[in-house]
Amino acid sequence: MITIYNFFESLLAWSCVFFPICNLLIYPIRKRYKYSLYLLITLTEFYFYQYLGIYINLIILLIIFLSISLLSKSPILDICFAILGYILIVCINYIYILAFRLFDITFDMLESNYYLIYAIIYTILTYFVSRWLGNIFRPIIIKWQLSRPNPVLSRTAQLLCLLELFVCFCIYQFNIIYGQLIGYPSQIITYNALFFFAFFIVTMVILCFLIRTLKKESKLATQLKEYEALQDYTNKVEQLYMEIRTFKHDYINILSPMELLISQKDYDALENYFEQKILPYGQNLAARDLVLGKLSKLQIPEIKSLIYPKLMIAINNQLDAVMDIKDPITDIPMDYLDLIRILGVFMDNAIEAAIESAEKTLYVGFLNFDNTTIIRICNSCNEVDNYNRIADIDVSSKSGSRGIGLYNANLLIHKHSNIIHKTSCENNMFTQELQIIGGD
Repeated sequence: MITIYNFFESLLAWSCVFFPICNLLIYPIRKRYKYSLYLLITLTEFYFYQYLGIYINLIILLIIFLSISLLSKSPILDICFAILGYILIVCINYIYILAFRLFDITFDMLESNYYLIYAIIYTILTYFVSRWLGNIFRPIIIKWQLSRPNPVLSRTAQLLCLLELFVCFCIYQFNIIYGQLIGYPSQIITYNALFFFAFFIVTMVILCFLIRTLKKESKLATQLKEYEALQDYTNKVEQLYMEIRTFKHDYINILSPMELLISQKDYDALENYFEQKILPYGQNLAARDLVLGKLSKLQIPEIKSLIYPKLMIAINNQLDAVMDIKDPITDIPMDYLDLIRILGVFMDNAIEAAIESAEKTLYVGFLNFDNTTIIRICNSCNEVDNYNRIADIDVSSKSGSRGIGLYNANLLIHKHSNIIHKTSCENNMFTQELQIIGGD
């Protein structure tokens, strides 16, 4: 009976540490790994506490950080937030203990008489506070990573942040272990509570200042990216114009071999020349001209500068690309930066899937209807079994460790209350549809 109680005590003790740490991760680890790791650290605590005493806690925390580094899609970033999560838990713990002292309940009384109530309330408190903070920071960090070709922080800067946080972690551990060794006198608890809380506030202020600076930097980087895309679109227009002029200029030279083959009645060579030389060139030129003509109705330079290069990639990969815009599109009622990020993810995924499919088709359509802008991207694809969960961070129809793009796009979509997002997959045609209604 004592053994069962001790095991339950270990489960409870680490639930208020492990799960809040997981709540603050930017890229959460998969559930089966998370619960397996939770069981592992609980068993480690249960079997080795009698041999290592309070030092087992330090070993378990290092196991957690090491596991996160191996399982996370962004190891350094997630370890930083894991350590921040641990610092948050410690601060809440000391404030929580001081709150009990208002009722003349000492730490020793908590451990001996009220441990179960203390542990349950503390677990619930840390879980929901960490989850709330994680829901705040996670979309912000992922949004910045999505909007930038490079990481939010350079690798060197991330390592420096990690080093600083690890030093803080070591200081916290030293104070905690020292306090346990001397029995946690009231003066030590008060000192640690004030020290940890002040340190946590300073860390959060620095983090908020860093976020503010990165936000401005990210906005400037995105504007520069849009300008470069617009310049690229202009260059593509000029290039297409020159190709049309060149085609007209070389028209006679292109047809001369055909005249010779006809005079020689070499119809097999004529057919081969036509299919391999003239037809592909003409189809490619016609497709690009048709796309350019349709895009003239999309009168938003930022969006046009994204769509045109993507369609050119599709055409150059021998996809049957169709652009459909019936009426001029002069305004879309949402933030263009977010829309560019979302459409960029949708277009990249659609092109990749269409290239791998047998039909090799791509459709992009814009429609204004009753104060609503509808954007639809359809592509041929191989069979997709998990399309209902394809926006989850750990789910992808692609091979390898991918699948973050649609998850990021989904976060951006949920920022806007006026967007309805629909996903469907029928007859090997995958469709992503955005209905953007009025304004936010």
